[in-house]
Amino acid sequence: MTARTWSQDLEYLRTTLTRAQQTRYRRQEFVQLEDGNTELGWVLYEREQMLAAVNALHAAAGKAPVSSDQLQAAESSACGHVDYTSKFAIGCADLVAAE
Repeated sequence: MTARTWSQDLEYLRTTLTRAQQTRYRRQEFVQLEDGNTELGWVLYEREQMLAAVNALHAAAGKAPVSSDQLQAAESSACGHVDYTSKFAIGCADLVAAE
């Protein structure tokens, strides 16, 4: 099996996020979190999808899973950017590449 490149991982992650974003209309409800805060359902779903994708790539490379806090840091750095989808996917690809 050949190793995946960062670019291949980026494309996979961007596709994963884009597909998740296409279902936002199904998740417009607010969800109560354990800490008492609320979050839109589609935000949680997209995070879950990206965390699963990052950790699947990590597992395939024999690496330990990343935490939801690490993923949320990548997401936070993308927030507010016009190219949010690309920036979030890049942050996630960087997580995959990290040792």
